[in-house]
Amino acid sequence: MLIPLLPAAEEILGASCTLGRSALPARLDEWTALVADATGRTALDDGIALDFANNPELAAGLARLAAEEYQCCSFFDFTIAVNAAGLRLEVRAPAHAQDALRTVFGAAA
Repeated sequence: MLIPLLPAAEEILGASCTLGRSALPARLDEWTALVADATGRTALDDGIALDFANNPELAAGLARLAAEEYQCCSFFDFTIAVNAAGLRLEVRAPAHAQDALRTVFGAAA
């Protein structure tokens, strides 16, 4: 649960995100739960790539949450790849939204 991070998250995301303040903790918790399943993290020039085991339910969850996130944070660019290696979620953001990206998805290892 990210409640201790909530004031900082609200400050970082508040100016760019249109998700209501009351919905922010639940959304951050959803991302935290999904990102915890990542088997790998790779820094991208403008974002992060998260690798996951190939799991149809996880793929559906990533797609649903990415689509929901884009509705309130359209500065994020999401790409989901499914191949023999598993699932990969790439999240990119412009320079002004890099703090928001790290707040939601963490830093690459």
